[in-house]
Amino acid sequence: MALDEISELADSEDLKQTANGAGATVRELNTLLASNRALSRAPRREPVPLNTLLGRAAERSGVHVTASLPKVDVDVALPSIAHAIAVVLDLAAGPLKLAATSRSQR
Repeated sequence: MALDEISELADSEDLKQTANGAGATVRELNTLLASNRALSRAPRREPVPLNTLLGRAAERSGVHVTASLPKVDVDVALPSIAHAIAVVLDLAAGPLKLAATSRSQR
């Protein structure tokens, strides 16, 4: 029986909330496992928009990147390069998580 079915058939509000919370947790765990599986595969290079690459890296490191980026594609293996850029962004942001990291326009 699926968690969605349990929440539909539940008699009490507490059981419904618990089943909904468990369902949300299972979906989040599934997302984490899928991204972990992507990292364990052999890297495959393909064209990726630069803003997608930096967006994934920023999300992974917990920083906000505020910069105007050119609309170009880069030929990289997304999971491994996004991880490497996330580490660099994390170091650049320092101890303040969710800090804004931007590049200056010259």
